[in-house]
Amino acid sequence: MFAFLLMVTLLRPLFFYIELPINKEINISSDAFVSIGIIAILCIYYFKYPKKVIGLPLSVSFIIFLVYCLFGVFYTEEKIGLLIKLGRFASYFSVYVLFTCTLNSMKRIKILKAVIILSYGIFCIAWFLEYQKFDIYSLEFVGITSKNTFGILTTIVSLFMLGWKSGSTRNITGWISNYLLLIIFITILIFSYTRTAWIGFIIGMLIFFIFINKLKFIIIYFLTIIIVIILLWNYISVRTEDLKNMSFYRKEYYQSSLEGRILLYYPQAIYNWKESPIWGHGLGSSKRLSFLSNFIQKPPHNEYLQILQELGIVGIFLYFYLLWCSFVPIFSALKQRIRNVSYELHSILISSMSVFGAFIIMSIGQETFSNGVIGNYFILIISIGHSALLLRKNWLFRHFNG
Repeated sequence: MFAFLLMVTLLRPLFFYIELPINKEINISSDAFVSIGIIAILCIYYFKYPKKVIGLPLSVSFIIFLVYCLFGVFYTEEKIGLLIKLGRFASYFSVYVLFTCTLNSMKRIKILKAVIILSYGIFCIAWFLEYQKFDIYSLEFVGITSKNTFGILTTIVSLFMLGWKSGSTRNITGWISNYLLLIIFITILIFSYTRTAWIGFIIGMLIFFIFINKLKFIIIYFLTIIIVIILLWNYISVRTEDLKNMSFYRKEYYQSSLEGRILLYYPQAIYNWKESPIWGHGLGSSKRLSFLSNFIQKPPHNEYLQILQELGIVGIFLYFYLLWCSFVPIFSALKQRIRNVSYELHSILISSMSVFGAFIIMSIGQETFSNGVIGNYFILIISIGHSALLLRKNWLFRHFNG
């Protein structure tokens, strides 16, 4: 089963690109069938090991959230959209359970880490093939090929890698390789031109500074980030000057700017929510709601507002509870500074915490959990973090009782 999960993780980004027609108006990603397969495996696994599934830190909150989402089938007009999105969320839960239960050694965690990097590479290749030329304003694709998705995913993967390596690096060779890795990811982030991703990346790095507590690391990385931000700002300024004479510039720039989102996107989402404040309009209803918008016919570009208008007050509360259950176990473990605990296990917890912090911040400027690619990678990393918690617990048990 572990080998099958690795194969799915490696190839899953490609399934998002292949769409299959349901009827003349609706196409679905072939990943829907992958999700069905993963959910089916979880059902079999649950009947075999129910206590293992329920005993995981995220299980109860995730199951409650999924059951509440399913409740929307009784009142939402977008029943196909609800089932597709519910299947996506259920596949997240399946991935979390199956990996957290099977990552029972550092060797397996390292194998999954390598597969995640390869999978990200496959996504990058497919993304670049979609881009015929580099134009930061005209190349706004929908779905997983958007530059925002690419930038946010780059932030998640880079923080995961940098956190893992930085916590366990002890010699000069390791520092140099880690520094080069940082430069590579920063370069990719520059070409993604995603402000949300940059903010998340900086937040994640600040979390490194808090938990790693290495002066050399703080000085070198912080100076690098400042220098690159200055270069990036100059790049943006030059690019903006070149586009000022284009007729579409003002409209496109305003709609995608912070002011445009606050004054156009967010009021529309709040207006939609007020029409059904308790239960929302049903999971997956954002697309229909955007077509009926009074302000702008686009989704809110904010995960919290999207869940609020789809699932109401109850849904956003359950989503926050889900995030809380993801965060607390990792944070609690990092607060307990126990000597002789594996540096790699501690580094995994740091990387998971930095990804979590960046994810929370980036959700303000973009859909994240609802996005198939971003949500899937986020859940994978949380699964690795919780697996490290279980390994750490076993290590402590053997150490103090051996």
